[in-house]
Formats: sequence, structure tokens, C-alpha cells
Amino acid sequence: MRIRRIIQCLALLAVALLCWWVPHYLKQPGIFNHKLLVATDKMHNSPFDKSVILVLEQDSHGALGLVLNKPLGPGAPYAGGPNEQNAFYTLHTLDLSSKTTIKIAELNIGYTKGDTFMMMIGHMGDRPQEHMIFRGYMSWKRGQLPDEVTDGDWKAVKPTTALIFHTKSGDMWAAAMKLPEVRPE
Repeated sequence: MRIRRIIQCLALLAVALLCWWVPHYLKQPGIFNHKLLVATDKMHNSPFDKSVILVLEQDSHGALGLVLNKPLGPGAPYAGGPNEQNAFYTLHTLDLSSKTTIKIAELNIGYTKGDTFMMMIGHMGDRPQEHMIFRGYMSWKRGQLPDEVTDGDWKAVKPTTALIFHTKSGDMWAAAMKLPEVRPE
């Protein structure tokens, strides 16, 4: 009887510890860096329905990402997100970059903020092998993104350059949903 009581107490302690640890673990800075966030069915009827977002940066202040599958129109930039519609980002392979390009080494790609790089590839004839131009970006305040993932709004998956650059916008959400969910490292 006494052993049974001890086991019950240990089980309750383990559950309490997990309830405390999991949310704290997910709030570690950088754990969603360079992951894709795929909107779940909970995001239906929201502006982010069927969105696929590449998280460029996550730190103790919040997170920044680009919506990959919402083109503004033929030949136009993609709607990177609702913030700063005059801010341009170019996501591209590293065969062409500038000193302001931030590298995503595990994908062998980078991103460059500002319209100078965008205009360079548009007018100078030099182009990276693959690139996408975005207007605006997504952002989350401190702790918001981990909370949204914990709440089941987003599925985190490992991106591939093929998915990013070679999947049609209309097919990207379904393709990303088929990828296995990853727990951030």
C-alpha cells in the first residue's frame, strides 16, 4: 500500500514537472529558427488560413518570418506578412549575395532586407539561381510564437529548398502539411 502511494506521488510530480517544463522549453530563443510554420485547421477563417511561413529569426525579443505562399499577383512580390508593407525581403540562393545577406546555412540560402538587392537583381542582370521577393513580413512578440505552436495554431516542419522554391504557391500548404512535424532542437 505504501509503495503504491509513493508511485502515485512520483507520477503526479512527473506530470507537474512536464506541465511546467514543456512551455518553458518552447520559449527558448531560437528554437523555431529556420523552421516552416504550417497553419493548422485552427487558423481557418483567419488571414493566415493555409499559410506557410519560414521563420527567419527568433530570439528573446520575438520572431520574424515570411509567408511563402501568398503571391500578390503575377510578376509581383509575395505578401511576406502584414507588417511594414514598404519593407522588402529577398529570399535567395547564395550564388549571388551582398554584404547584408543573412545566411541560412542548413538550406544553403539567405535573405537580404531592403530594395537595393531587389533592384540589383531586377536591373543589373545578375540573378541568384533561385529567389523570391517579399513585401512585408510576419512578426511575433516575445513568447507569442511558442504559445501559438503550443496552442496548435501552427505545425513546425523542416523546410527544403525544393519546397520553398519549386512548389507552386497553391500546392505549398498541402505539401508542407505532409511533412513530419519536428520538435525544435
